[in-house]
Amino acid sequence: MPQLPTPVCAIQRENGKTVLTAGTRSQLLDGTIASECDDVHILIGRYASLGRNIVFDMECGGSEGTAAYPFSYWSPSSAEGGGRRQTIIGNDVRIESNVVFRGGITVGNGAIVRTGAVLMEDVPPYAIVEGNPAHVVHYRFDAETIGQLQQIKWWNWPEENVRKNIDILAGNIDTFLMKFQPSVHEISDETVDTLRELKEQGYRVYYFVPDVDSPEGIWQKVIRAYLSAYTANDKTALLLGLSGTHAEAVAAEIQPLMHTMGENAPLVLTHTWDEDHLGGIFSYADDLITTKDGISSVCVDYASHENVRISYGCDDKEQIFPREKEIDVSVCVLSYQPDYEKLFATLTSIVQQVHCSFEIIIGDDGTPNFPQAEIELWLWQQGCRDCTILHSAENYGTVKNMMQMLSSARGRYIKAISPGDYLYRHDVLGEMLRYMEREQCAVAFGRACYYHRDGDRYQLLDTMSPLNLRPYEEKDNAAVRKACVIYGDFILGALLMGERRMITAYTNEIVGHIIYGEDTIYLRMLADGIPIGFWNHNFIWYEVGTGVSTKGGDAWRKRLGKDMDVCLFIIEQLHAELREEKEKILSSAHGKTMRDLQKKYRTDAFEAYIAEHGSYLQDVDEGELERLVHAPVVRG
Repeated sequence: MPQLPTPVCAIQRENGKTVLTAGTRSQLLDGTIASECDDVHILIGRYASLGRNIVFDMECGGSEGTAAYPFSYWSPSSAEGGGRRQTIIGNDVRIESNVVFRGGITVGNGAIVRTGAVLMEDVPPYAIVEGNPAHVVHYRFDAETIGQLQQIKWWNWPEENVRKNIDILAGNIDTFLMKFQPSVHEISDETVDTLRELKEQGYRVYYFVPDVDSPEGIWQKVIRAYLSAYTANDKTALLLGLSGTHAEAVAAEIQPLMHTMGENAPLVLTHTWDEDHLGGIFSYADDLITTKDGISSVCVDYASHENVRISYGCDDKEQIFPREKEIDVSVCVLSYQPDYEKLFATLTSIVQQVHCSFEIIIGDDGTPNFPQAEIELWLWQQGCRDCTILHSAENYGTVKNMMQMLSSARGRYIKAISPGDYLYRHDVLGEMLRYMEREQCAVAFGRACYYHRDGDRYQLLDTMSPLNLRPYEEKDNAAVRKACVIYGDFILGALLMGERRMITAYTNEIVGHIIYGEDTIYLRMLADGIPIGFWNHNFIWYEVGTGVSTKGGDAWRKRLGKDMDVCLFIIEQLHAELREEKEKILSSAHGKTMRDLQKKYRTDAFEAYIAEHGSYLQDVDEGELERLVHAPVVRG
């Protein structure tokens, strides 16, 4: 039974994550990988030589523009993916010293990169490049010779054969080609014949070798991403290359998912991996999906010769499996050591939404033993295949968790929510979407129905955030700005929904400055003059007393308070007029502190609203919450 080859060399971080995999006899004298992301990876083929002081700059975004700000988050291209996370270096490549790689570069077989080059784009096979940015000076051989070398693939010979032919390998190219003419023969077997038939029918074929034995295996993620991206109506096929020992594990993973999808499942094929048949397979495959395993380098060698599109399994799902379908809303579920009963109730409130397209992204920030597979299978059983679960082994804070989800999101709008908070009714996501499109709002919020658990029942609470709704009803942006930024009458983060590109850009700006206050971005937006719409209908069931600011105790409150202080400090540095207005208010406050003034503002706003409307609970149907929590709901 053929076995998959193993990498000769793998370099790992201190946390055990592999950052570089190299094939037989490849060497790197020294280098630097500029990225903290565990997914980034350098895949090197066989007999490659890399000199000293090689820098792999794997971060996305450049420094060549007029502004240093990452405007890529606003662009449509970034919406479809967060950059290529794998750099690929082929076989028989020579990289001289002091070379800089930008992330996602591919260097073809036989290429030479001269000292000091800065690689900004792919390097063709057998090209010689130099400069900043690097450009092709010339090619080592003519096109016909390069084609022959690509077919001979001497680097795949057994090592003893390479040793026997060192003199001729180092000698004249014509002498080499006379002795080792490439073999030309049509490979035909059942798999290749099947692929030929599929291509004749117009199918797009993906090829993937599951990294079942790897402790960092991503094969389950890739297979699930494919099954969630396509249906039986899409002309797509996923061909899995398996060794004999892997077939059982892969079947156990796929069968429950395929059973759940039934006749709607897209086409999945398997074959026994054999390097001799890769040439035939890639004559018909359209896409190769790579991993960190050395086998990927072998596959890349054959795939690149046939101009097959190459994606890395850790890249964003939409980059690997592109779809024409546009998604309206990405619902991002922020999870950290959740109550699973509440989590499933929250997910239930999402999957029942109608009149809009949506995806669910669950970002879990360091929960031990997080049941990812069970949650994902449950979502599939509810008919929700547009789902992604991102689990971090450690807790990095809500802002980084949110940023990770935003990097995977494909919706035009973002709705963030936490376990225990529920969408009010089955149609509110679509209604909010239509309101935002009609009013041309980049950001908007709806009403909250506050509740807390009281023994075996749930009690509604008569309050809101913000308490003063009049400025939003009157679309008085100056009054809204003053109420939020100066008087602290904040909009509850759970109520907001916004355009993805704007949310992503503002969130990226606070990464590293703010840890847990992901919703402070809305204060920044208000301070920057971005209007926030108010959909005056019930939008969210909001559970009081379970957020990190309440159930986490004083330590959590201090952390969140620090985040808010940082946010307000940044705002005052950017908007001197707000700082001056705040100072003016304090100067005429007769010794009262800003906290005193904020408390009075909120008290007055509450009393005024109750006097006019009688209650913040407008047209609330307790039955909607009862259906989610399966318990009686009463008014406080």
